[in-house]
Amino acid sequence: MLYLPETALDNKKEINHKLKVSIIIPIRNEEKNILNLVKNLKSISYPFLEVIIVNDNSDDNSISLLEKYVNDNFSIIELPNNLYGKKAAIKYGLHNCSGDWIVLTDADTNFSDSWFNCIIKYFEKNDIILAPVLIDVNKLSMLNIFEYIEMLAMQGVSYASTKAGFPFIASGANMAIKKDIAIELYEKIDMSIISGDDVFILHEYLKSGKNKVVFVSDKDAIVYTRPNNNLKSFLKQRIRWISKVKYYKQPTALFFSFFIYFGHFIPFILLILAICCLVISKKLLLIIFLLKFLLDFLFMVSLKNKLNFPIKYIFYFPFVWIIYFVYISILPIISIFVNVNWKDRRFR
Repeated sequence: MLYLPETALDNKKEINHKLKVSIIIPIRNEEKNILNLVKNLKSISYPFLEVIIVNDNSDDNSISLLEKYVNDNFSIIELPNNLYGKKAAIKYGLHNCSGDWIVLTDADTNFSDSWFNCIIKYFEKNDIILAPVLIDVNKLSMLNIFEYIEMLAMQGVSYASTKAGFPFIASGANMAIKKDIAIELYEKIDMSIISGDDVFILHEYLKSGKNKVVFVSDKDAIVYTRPNNNLKSFLKQRIRWISKVKYYKQPTALFFSFFIYFGHFIPFILLILAICCLVISKKLLLIIFLLKFLLDFLFMVSLKNKLNFPIKYIFYFPFVWIIYFVYISILPIISIFVNVNWKDRRFR
């Protein structure tokens, strides 16, 4: 039986012990991650907690592995056959849970024993809680290090933009929302777009004129997800992520997305022109690249304490930075013409 005991909570920030919290986890064919998921959930200590697993038509052994853990505060619900996708699973879970707050994560994540208590300390005075998602690097392959540093940069942008009052990036693997607000938002977003539940919920919320959003920059709030196994799966995932941008309607999100993109694309084009020996000052180009590198480097170093960035990885940063210029300049263009499958489903 999965037992979630009541224990003493962290006293650093006052917690409303009477709030009921529901963790909603959509799953589809996650049998390889189920035992680790249960282990993570068993580490959570909170008196008013329920865990809702929403099965999105899995055809492996995920549910049979989970069934022995079902009890009063741990349940599995089946997504109706006419519904599919992560958005639909979360929306269905929302209408079948009893929490005052909803915490969202994925079946393939790892988190510390303090993760949940760290998140709920920020419920008071906020409507949406954003928290970091990083790559769990088990082996130092160049692809995994690239993926780790890239993900760290994205979380850094999410932290900085939220801190500045302009949140526009979110990760559904680590966020929390007031239930009544979540239900309202899920009625408004486009359910036909399979992915993007996280950013579209945030953007829809910001359209209301509210901005009670906080990013928890605490190492205990980090959840870790596995890196991609190979370059093909990495690129497919990133194309799926980038493809969401064409559906953005929130002005701040559009502005920062294009600002970040052209901040890389323009120097990339200038470099191509210089290589082709067209009229361009190579000295000016060098100054632009050095300034860009210095700013990016300082930004990454600033994340050492905020997001628990191992300083040893900073030595890989120059190589990642060079590759990233090409990668981020070309991939968004590719995403316009290429559709990818996500868990055996065509992504729109």
